[in-house]
Parts: sequence; C-alpha cells; structure tokens
Amino acid sequence: MKVTTTLAFILVGFTATIGQILVLRELLTVFSGSELAVAMVLAAWLFWTALGGLLGGTISRSYGLSQPLFGYLQSFSGVILTVTIFFIRVARSLFQIGAGELVTLGQMLAISFLTLAPFCLISGVLFSLACSLLAAQIPAWTRSPGLVYFLEGLGAGIGGLLFTLLLIHYFNAIQIASGIALLLCGSGLILILQASRGRWPHLATFGVIFLCLFFVQHQSTNLDKISREWQWPGFHLIDSEETIFGHIIVVAKENQLSFFESGLWNFAVPDQLSAEGAVHYALLQHPEPKSVLLIGGGVSESLSQLLQHPSVRNVEYVELDPRLIQLGKIHLPVQVTAALKDPRVMVHHEDGRHYLAHSSNLYDVILVNLPEPYTAQINRFYTQEFFRLAASKMREGG
Repeated sequence: MKVTTTLAFILVGFTATIGQILVLRELLTVFSGSELAVAMVLAAWLFWTALGGLLGGTISRSYGLSQPLFGYLQSFSGVILTVTIFFIRVARSLFQIGAGELVTLGQMLAISFLTLAPFCLISGVLFSLACSLLAAQIPAWTRSPGLVYFLEGLGAGIGGLLFTLLLIHYFNAIQIASGIALLLCGSGLILILQASRGRWPHLATFGVIFLCLFFVQHQSTNLDKISREWQWPGFHLIDSEETIFGHIIVVAKENQLSFFESGLWNFAVPDQLSAEGAVHYALLQHPEPKSVLLIGGGVSESLSQLLQHPSVRNVEYVELDPRLIQLGKIHLPVQVTAALKDPRVMVHHEDGRHYLAHSSNLYDVILVNLPEPYTAQINRFYTQEFFRLAASKMREGG
C-alpha cells in the first residue's frame, strides 16, 4: 500500500474526530448547552455516516472505483466542514429562534439532522471507498476493512489528542476547520495527480479552492466575529472566547452587558436588583455571617454586594472557567471587578460541587449563584444530594 494512500486513510479518521468535536461544540452553543443535544447530534452523525457507507458501497460496485474520486471527495469534506460551521451559526435565524431563546426538542432534532447530513454522508462514503481502494491495491488482502478501520482509528486518536492539547487553546473553530480543509485538499490533490494523466484541469480546480481557503484562513478572526454576530441578532457582540469548558460570549444591549456560557445566559451587568436578591436574602437569615462560600456568579455584582455585610471575614468564590473571570475584568466596570481583589476573597477554579465535597472548611452561608437548571451539569446543584452535602458543610446556625 502506498504511503500517500495510508496517510489519506488516517486523515479520514483525523477529520471525522475533529469535525465531530467542532460541530458538537457549535451545536451545544445553539442548544444552550443542553446535554440532550449530544444524544441527538450523535444519532444524526451515526445515521448519516451509516447511510454514506451504504452509498459508498453502491458507488464502488455500480460505477467502479477511482483514486481521483476518493481524492476529490476527501478534499470536499474539508470544505464542507468549514461551510457547516457557518451554517450552524445561522441556524437560529433560519429556524426563527430568538437570541437567548431555548430550543425545543423538535428544533434540536431538525437542526442536527439538517446540519450534519453533507459532512457525515461524505465521511461514510469515504470509508467504503477506502476499503474498496485498499482491496484494489492489494488484491490478495482479505481484511481491507479491518486495516482501514485501524488507520481511521489511528487518525481519530491523533485528532482527538491534537484538538485537546493544542487546537482548542490557540485557534477558533473557523481557523481549525479551514486548516483541516487545506490539509485534506493537499492530500486529495496528491492522490489525484498520482492516478491522472491530465494534470492541468485538476491543478486549476484546486488552485481556486486553495485561494478560497487561504482567504478564509487570513480573514478567520473577522469571519468568526461576523458569523458570531449572526447568532445574536439585536445585540452588539463585544467578545467571543472558546475555552475547554465551552464558549463564552459577551454581548451588549441598551447599556447592559450580558454574559452567556455555551449559549445559556449567565448574568448581566448592571443588574443590581438581581445581585441584591441573590445575596442579601440569604445573608440576612444569619445573625452574623463570617464565612461564605459563593458558587458561581462572582464576576457579576453579587460579590460586591456580599462584601457590603460588615461581619463577612472570608469569602471562598468557586468558578469553573477561569476565562469567565478574565473576560469580566476586561469588559466590566472597575467598581464591579474590584471585589475580586478584596483580601477577604479567595478565588478557586474548580467545579463547585467537587470543591464543596472535598473542602474541610465549614461555612455560615453557602450561596449557589448559577443559572436555572436547564442542563444536567447545572441541575447537580438543585438536587437533594447537593443540599445534604451543603448542610453537612454548615456551621451551627448556618
């Protein structure tokens, strides 16, 4: 088997894994972080990929197999992945879902199946064609599907590691998708030129594709901002940040900044009424609160409201995503974020429930300042088990 063919098969799994992660993260933002979306996305992914595999087998049996066909399809899969990212970001507008509005189960299912169809169909076709291509290159080899599956799995493992350790920390989704598209076009062009006599038509076609992809790469920051604005009609986009925990976006409307995490509203500033309600009702239940645990929401005005109580001596503020605090310091007024520098405040970047379970401290007041329990991750803070845990960490009278 040729080295170029081997690398092309590895790239099939490499692209599928990174593409799946990118699409899943983008759709979770559209679906406000709901874990139900994961099941629907994976169901759509498996359905279209299986259908693509069936289609690929039909193509190889009915029309024969050519290495250039595989090369073109592999190249187009990268281009389609890039287009899919843009399509996902206009999905809310196409389905007339307002910014911040929760998506219904039917809308989740429709968006998932519609969005994933092109990319997953080609991914399935590529696997079947890869098996046929390997069988044609090594006629005596009877286990070509197993070898292709191994190479695809190897590529998937490499893609997962590369995304987790490098890509998510330094590049946005459009940069990653268009970069993969360039890589796949390079691989596809090599496969085509190896098996074709007339090279100039192929070179001209790929020349245009490369120019378009290089333009997308060069303008990726601007394109990312523009496409994010499509997701938030009626708002002014202030900042957008990909983190290992999800996607944080800061938007403005009528002199108020709103922070969203994976599409779910977190808090807004100024919103003194909400901040006061989140803090004072609880603290006024204690005659002299000294030690307070605050889980989430400290970047908003809640922390400054909490520190207005003269008896408070120690505040442990737990926030899962450190980037949320950093963005708050960048965009919020100094008088709001000044509370983070107060010597009584200790900030911990950890899951709030995990932190409480492993903390040896006892508290007079425990405040859970998180969004409504729309997702399973947030719902963990609204269960009987959590309240029992919180009660076990209270001082007498807490």
